[in-house]
Amino acid sequence: HQRTPLYHPQSNLSERINRTLKPILASLAHNDSKAWDLKLSQIAFALRTAPSESTDNSPAFLMFGRHPRQPLDLLLPSPA
Repeated sequence: HQRTPLYHPQSNLSERINRTLKPILASLAHNDSKAWDLKLSQIAFALRTAPSESTDNSPAFLMFGRHPRQPLDLLLPSPA
């Protein structure tokens, strides 16, 4: 068990994610306050596939060793 300071994004990953999520959720709530929860899976996918500034790779790539398929990939023909 390791303790970290409260509200300190540099040492607490959940605080870092909350700092990222807060403006996204606020924007969604502003546009449609009753349907923000329906967008959570899309938000999570976007965050998991966005490259990190420190690693130049997405969390999904670091976890699985490949880039996940994007929704647009299903519509476009795969390269030969």
